[in-house]
Amino acid sequence: MKALTIRTLFMGQKSKTIRVELDGIRSFKQLIDENHHELLPGLSEPSVFLDDRFASWENLNSAVLDDFNASYDFSAFWNRGTERHPIHLIDKVQGTVEAEIIIGTGGFRIDDSIAFFLIEKYRQTFDTISIQESGQALEETQLFRFLEEVLSETDSHILVDSFSRRTAEHRIGTFVKQLIPSALWMEMKTANLEYYRRFIVHFANQVFTLDYCVEHSNLDNQNVLQDVCRGWINDFLYRVQNLMLVLLNIPEIFLKSIRPGSDLKSIGIDELPETERANYYKNRIANKAIQEVYREILKHVPIENYQEYIEYCETNDFADINVRRIVYTFRILYNKLKHTSNVWIIKSRDEEGITKRRMEDIDRQIEVLTNTSHPSREGIESEIRKLEFRKEFIDNARSANGHLDFDDPKFKHHNGILVAGATNTTFRITFYDLELCLKLLIGILYMLNKANAHPAAQAAF
Repeated sequence: MKALTIRTLFMGQKSKTIRVELDGIRSFKQLIDENHHELLPGLSEPSVFLDDRFASWENLNSAVLDDFNASYDFSAFWNRGTERHPIHLIDKVQGTVEAEIIIGTGGFRIDDSIAFFLIEKYRQTFDTISIQESGQALEETQLFRFLEEVLSETDSHILVDSFSRRTAEHRIGTFVKQLIPSALWMEMKTANLEYYRRFIVHFANQVFTLDYCVEHSNLDNQNVLQDVCRGWINDFLYRVQNLMLVLLNIPEIFLKSIRPGSDLKSIGIDELPETERANYYKNRIANKAIQEVYREILKHVPIENYQEYIEYCETNDFADINVRRIVYTFRILYNKLKHTSNVWIIKSRDEEGITKRRMEDIDRQIEVLTNTSHPSREGIESEIRKLEFRKEFIDNARSANGHLDFDDPKFKHHNGILVAGATNTTFRITFYDLELCLKLLIGILYMLNKANAHPAAQAAF
């Protein structure tokens, strides 16, 4: 059993050093959780943020992010003499006498540009409201009138949108970084890969926002928020193809960046066997969603969650057929999406069928009233006119997001895009697949980076 030194350097707090006995290899998160009360007394206990939530295939949501911020608001480094290397929660650690881990205050981000801009531009409006209210809370109508005026200005809109995006990406970026092995994260901080590293954070933020909108699309007491969330989701459907084109292409870009002119085979990852390769798309991908495709692959791998997937990527043999399937399936999906003959939005609910049935029901009511004998014929004709008006309204008032079934408990699995190939075959990219593909990508990049450093890959050049 070996010991590991951990030292805390938080601003405004006295430094603390502890020695931890390690038997075998642990994730850094496990190490922190076991010693949380000694190392991080100012943060919440990690009992609300269990391993299975951090390790889940689907954890880009508000609940997990809130737990993470409450329990793990720090940065950490390996300190080896004069060298310092970042260490992330997903990294593996083992006892060593040569190094220590330093935990300190997380990064700061102060951006008061939006407040400064609004106060300077609308100082007179603020002063007027302040005088009228005499220190009391703003009336809701006055507040809405002010916000409407602010958001109607183009420059205000640009600033608010930019500020909101940067704030959200900073919030999710801190968490996403902890899901990526530190060695891979450092490799992606090069100038050649900076765009793609930022894209990964942006993509994660889109998934997080999607989850938020799905969660808030069915609130009975917040009609405005419902409409905003539903509209965002409907609009997001038309961005899925472009987002996935970049995401699925990142392994190719990454490999060319770390080893120009190389391919998968040259770094030791052989192609699929010829018997599989000939009809791989038809047999394994066509007419399925991406999660179904990878479920078939991963069921042959001894893993149950994302953390174990990363561990598998760290320890695998590159000759393993399942490793080759994980990597090459990603490439095949990219090529099929790039060369698609058409893309359709998946209609998870038959809106037209529902509308048709409602109108047929009105027609039956009109027919019954028309054939009814009643002394007060005028009342019947009035009711018929109401039904005809209702029918006309239903026929004309088509909802832009009426095809989205927000009551579906598997909403993310049943909504997305349908990608058609030249041979009239299709595959699906659902909302659920977005986060799954992001997690799969991280493991693939880790494997490529590891394969590139392997002696066999070095000897090939």
